[in-house]
Amino acid sequence: MGKFFGNDAAMQQLGMYYDSAQSQWTPIFIIAVWPHWIWKTSFLRSFAEEKLWLYSKTDFLWIRDCSKYLWKQHILPVEMPKTSARMIDIVDEWIVYENKWVREINDWLQYSSIWGKKIVLIENMERMNGSSMNAFLKTCEEPLKWRYIFATLDHVSSVLPTIISRAMVIKFSPLSDSEMEEYLKNNEIVFPDNHKDIIIKLAMWKPWILKTLSNIFWDNSDLFGKIRELFWLMQNKGNLNKKLNLFKEVQDCWLYDVFLDALIKDYVEQWRSELADEWIKVKKMPLNNVSIDNALWYWILALEG
Repeated sequence: MGKFFGNDAAMQQLGMYYDSAQSQWTPIFIIAVWPHWIWKTSFLRSFAEEKLWLYSKTDFLWIRDCSKYLWKQHILPVEMPKTSARMIDIVDEWIVYENKWVREINDWLQYSSIWGKKIVLIENMERMNGSSMNAFLKTCEEPLKWRYIFATLDHVSSVLPTIISRAMVIKFSPLSDSEMEEYLKNNEIVFPDNHKDIIIKLAMWKPWILKTLSNIFWDNSDLFGKIRELFWLMQNKGNLNKKLNLFKEVQDCWLYDVFLDALIKDYVEQWRSELADEWIKVKKMPLNNVSIDNALWYWILALEG
């Protein structure tokens, strides 16, 4: 698993937890915590597939977060609502994902496995509502032996304390400057000097974002000049049409959340906490099934009005 940079202590901690549980034939429940784009899911998935080896096709269940493909939060309910799509297109991977719900996850863990071990990975566990968490709690409390539950989470406050109390929490973190330089070098990622600063500003030392930005750059090299302009425009009121049009381009390139994170960080560093707080509200709105367009209209009325 040499493709992962940084967080060596967190990855070693996970390995020790797993080895200890395996030697004692006990189950394990691990939650990896930190905001998006720090390789949490990618590392846990790679770890699970490595441990299950040939049996990863049958005994590994990855509960994906398909929010960006649905254009709204991908809720993880107790039962599948009639209005939810059973199959979800993962367009950038050319696959169709079969939607799951909590009761189905619980049942899957109870079924026998070919090799004896089973691993489930729940991406962004905060997608569960209160009922879902309570339904999943019994599985956390009384799992069968050789059942390994991995989950990712932005913050421990996003789920019930009773769930956190039953898990081993491992904290991940952004890469350091030296680790990011190593990542750039080893992955042969090169940006033109005139765009490197804005790209690193957007990435905020998160490797997956940097890799994504690299792919976007070669498809749309003009985009980052426009993002630079949008950062500049956001320092003052006015130019609404220009701002909205640039936001639309950012949204179309899947960079809406990435840009807002960098913008909020900008305001915090400028000691403009009132703006940072308002933009945090704007960022959270799509998670409550408010459209991005309506979230931006809130910005116009609340911040530009």
